[in-house]
Amino acid sequence: MEDPITSGEKEAPGKNEIIQDLTWAAVLKDYGKPVDKTLLIQPTDFAPINLKEFDCSTANAPCPLGKPYQFNTQKVLDYGKLPNHKYMLNWPAHGNDYYINGINIKPIDRYAYYLPARKQTLAFVYYLQEVLGFKNIGLDTTEFSTNNHLAFMPYHREGRRLNGVVKLSIPYLNNAFTQTNAFYRTGISVGDYPVDHHHGKNPAAPSIAFPSIHSFNIPLGSLIPEKLNGMVVCEKGISVSNLVNGTTRLQPCVLLTGQAAGMLAAVAIQEKRAPRFIAVRKIQTLLLKEKVFLMPYIDVPATDSAFESIQKIGATGILRGDGKKEAWVSKTYFYPDSLCNAQALWKNLNDFIHLTMENPFAEKFVTAKGLEKIQVEFKKSNPSLPKTLPPSTDKPLTKKEVAIWLTKYCDPFSIEINHLGQLIEKNSRNPFLLSTLFQQKIYTN
Repeated sequence: MEDPITSGEKEAPGKNEIIQDLTWAAVLKDYGKPVDKTLLIQPTDFAPINLKEFDCSTANAPCPLGKPYQFNTQKVLDYGKLPNHKYMLNWPAHGNDYYINGINIKPIDRYAYYLPARKQTLAFVYYLQEVLGFKNIGLDTTEFSTNNHLAFMPYHREGRRLNGVVKLSIPYLNNAFTQTNAFYRTGISVGDYPVDHHHGKNPAAPSIAFPSIHSFNIPLGSLIPEKLNGMVVCEKGISVSNLVNGTTRLQPCVLLTGQAAGMLAAVAIQEKRAPRFIAVRKIQTLLLKEKVFLMPYIDVPATDSAFESIQKIGATGILRGDGKKEAWVSKTYFYPDSLCNAQALWKNLNDFIHLTMENPFAEKFVTAKGLEKIQVEFKKSNPSLPKTLPPSTDKPLTKKEVAIWLTKYCDPFSIEINHLGQLIEKNSRNPFLLSTLFQQKIYTN
């Protein structure tokens, strides 16, 4: 039987110790010609690394392979361009990526263990200066107080991940609305980077065909351990599959997820309850007050007056966006100014909450008259909804107008959900437990 709290993504068989390459980043500075900054680095600083491994790293570099990187050296530097004539050096193509796995190394021993990664970066800087002629580009000596002016710690793309309340996997990134569980309803941050793994420096890493994805959101349950109480996880340790880690590891998604983790932890402390028992909608509501995206709708900015309404309705699935692949990134559009398709709305409404009424929409597009009949159904379980409605018309409404109307007069977002995106009955003895099966899984193991 398929585990009901995962998506059914087929992972590679077995286990291995292969993790993504890391990078020991450096901040460089253009000191201006004719300053020679090669004096800061000597070959003994990075021995025994052979400089030829950086061939093909830029279009200006020697390339016995016959396939130099398409960008010239200046563009390679500009990839990590910073203010004040500085550059962050983090270059994967024959650059300063380095494969080394220190997960099981004691923290006190890791700095020494990662010495080869630091040498890799120093060697690449020297290569830029000595081979490619950028002698005026050198290590910035003001950014880091380390003895070699490199970053304090390596940039890890992958490490240990949580076995969480839910696990996010590729099918949910391709089409979240058609999966068994409605994780998208529980979203607390968003991402749009393609699945991207760095394995160029590890010959043992298998070739992987990375799937194309849409922009997506991170479910709240992926921050919460499956069994352990009193803990919230963020950054790259959230509960995702190996492939999904290739996109959720990116900094924008990591920062947003960290904000949500902080919110969840704060509320858990205030309420003196384990994080798993904090209402999903409460965390989402607090995040919306901070203009956080629950749904990745790129065409509805946080400054839009309808932002909160569209985010709330999007997080129910009653109105949905369309994912598009555009160049390197993936985007999802809500199309707020398009007319709202009546039959799509009716189907999505019934996916969210079963309605005991006939379809009120006879026309192609949604009108206020049809919405009024729907409000009657919502008032049965929520008598506090507004009694006075705006003047009824037959005018076709846009998706933005429908989102605003539904939020104000039906408020489906206020209906509590669990971490699977399932609706919770108001009379449930404990509305924040996920399901009978899930309770058994946690509390009897």
